[in-house]
Amino acid sequence: MIEHFRDHAANERTFLAWIRTAITIFVFGFVIEKFDLAKNLALHQNKGIAILVGLMGLVLMIGGVLIMVLAIFSYRRNSHFISQKQTDTSLYLRKTRQTTTGIVSVMFLICLMMLLYLAMIIF
Repeated sequence: MIEHFRDHAANERTFLAWIRTAITIFVFGFVIEKFDLAKNLALHQNKGIAILVGLMGLVLMIGGVLIMVLAIFSYRRNSHFISQKQTDTSLYLRKTRQTTTGIVSVMFLICLMMLLYLAMIIF
């Protein structure tokens, strides 16, 4: 039997949830870029908004990749801590807090970009 199986399984589930989120964000950015939503907006509105929408698609794709990288980093670090049976959790908590802050910051920026995109479509 694998030692600390429940901890490893929980770590893997968390990792897979972050990967699903990252893929969704990446695909949303890809759809904006691939289907030329920016060009469609340029036909009806000014070109500045079209450029901004194109950049938002690119930022969403970069954000998705960044979240994947942070999720992999977090998964590997957590797996190492679980395997090593470290009892000093201060380093673990500090590193986890830093990674979580990074992921949440990227998610917040992506949400702002989505809201800006929706505001441009509505108005």
